[in-house]
Amino acid sequence: MASKRIFLLFSILILISASIYAQGDYLELGKSGSQLGLQFVYSKGAYKFYHSYGCNFSGGVSYYGMVDGGFSFGMTGVDRYASSENAFIVAPSLTVYPLKQGMGGLPFSTALGASLQIANYVGDIAGLSEISYNFGGWLLSNINIVESFTVQPNIGVTYQHPKDVWDNKINSLNLGLSMFLKFAKKHKTLRFDFTYANAEEFKSYGFQLGLIFESHKDKVDERWDW
Repeated sequence: MASKRIFLLFSILILISASIYAQGDYLELGKSGSQLGLQFVYSKGAYKFYHSYGCNFSGGVSYYGMVDGGFSFGMTGVDRYASSENAFIVAPSLTVYPLKQGMGGLPFSTALGASLQIANYVGDIAGLSEISYNFGGWLLSNINIVESFTVQPNIGVTYQHPKDVWDNKINSLNLGLSMFLKFAKKHKTLRFDFTYANAEEFKSYGFQLGLIFESHKDKVDERWDW
């Protein structure tokens, strides 16, 4: 039961971390915007004993592409043989970009994110609720292929610490590739995200589809130009 619960915590962590930064990773320095996204995640445990599927809906806003605030809710579950555990999750998040691509010609961005995760379980452990603290850091770079198409490789680490279960801390390494298709005249961008996460005996694969709404009123001014 304990190992199964840890795997469920890992599944929740990956599901939430998929949306912990929502749009500031793409928006240019000094540009504000918002995003709606839908994530799907598949996770598996050691020896294929455990597997889970999850989906998550998220929304967020970005201030000058430097600070993101977001909120997500979703569901994930894990099955093993005849037993099952599921969880409904809500998670507000905050992300800042200490270094932003474009600052003094910088070719990459760094992101630091945190979220408060509240999970309510159903199934074999129905009635149990749990609060966890999630933290993450990423390195990413936007590469313009053509004017309307951008790709973004990224790498990061995430850390989850359940409030009341101190021995269930989880660390994971995350790799991702994002693609952005911009509709310039409408100030909207469609994004596709593919992610992979590894936490020793657990692995996860994720996909996100999102729509970014860019503000056309903001302008990059001298305060962002180092």
